[in-house]
Amino acid sequence: MTFKVGKSGNPNGRPKGAVSRRVRLANLLEPHAEELISKTIELALEGDSTALRLCIERLIPKTKYEPLDIELPAKLDNKGIAKLNDEIMQAVLDGRLNIDEADRLKKFITEQPNIAAPLKLTVTDPIEAMRAYERIMKA
Repeated sequence: MTFKVGKSGNPNGRPKGAVSRRVRLANLLEPHAEELISKTIELALEGDSTALRLCIERLIPKTKYEPLDIELPAKLDNKGIAKLNDEIMQAVLDGRLNIDEADRLKKFITEQPNIAAPLKLTVTDPIEAMRAYERIMKA
């Protein structure tokens, strides 16, 4: 049987109340959750590296991006952009930014119309830093 464009293999769709495999498995594990977590912690404390990794990953989730401490000039005139380019270059040299990220950041900055207010990209909250970084990288 070949796939025909615009024709669903299941024209009636998913039945109402159908439970996914993932939900069924989670429901099976739920009554044993405390025991499983306790056992994982016990194994981690005994030196099981896989259990230890699982525990640490739950305590300290991976961050996609590190906050970047670059001070933006009050005016993005030629002098301010030159200073900003120097800071971005230094961040690349320090290993805080890779080349692609630096190019996107420069593009983002130079394409902003009439930025007059002083800006400073110093964020201490990791969640806010990640959001600011993602906004910059999407530009």
